[in-house]
Amino acid sequence: MKFAKILASAAVTGGLAAGAVGVAATAGAQPEPWPPMPGQPSTADQQPMHGQPAPAQPAGWQPAQEPMQWQPAQPANWAPPPPPPAPPAGPNTGTPPAWAPPKPVDPVWAAGNPQVWDEGWNHWGVWLNGVFVPTF
Repeated sequence: MKFAKILASAAVTGGLAAGAVGVAATAGAQPEPWPPMPGQPSTADQQPMHGQPAPAQPAGWQPAQEPMQWQPAQPANWAPPPPPPAPPAGPNTGTPPAWAPPKPVDPVWAAGNPQVWDEGWNHWGVWLNGVFVPTF
């Protein structure tokens, strides 16, 4: 029994040590930096070392120009699309259709206003001071 306990302890200790070595090796590794994107300055480790001349530009090289600000012309008869239809501004109560969910429990906060099915909103709710508050 004592031999099995010593063997198990050695296995656990070895596993923990191997895991610690793996974590230390991963934490110590630094990935190579990404190359700079075109038109971006390079980082200090990608520039020539101090005291060395920078490489010469190719013959006929010109710096990139700013892109032109192009705006497409709109046709003469163009008009923005109409806004989507809005529900009515006031109460439009009616009977709920067959597909409507059952009427929920009347809310306590309704201040005595009845819970109704509004045909404009297609929803159960309470009208409070001209504002439709849906209930679920």
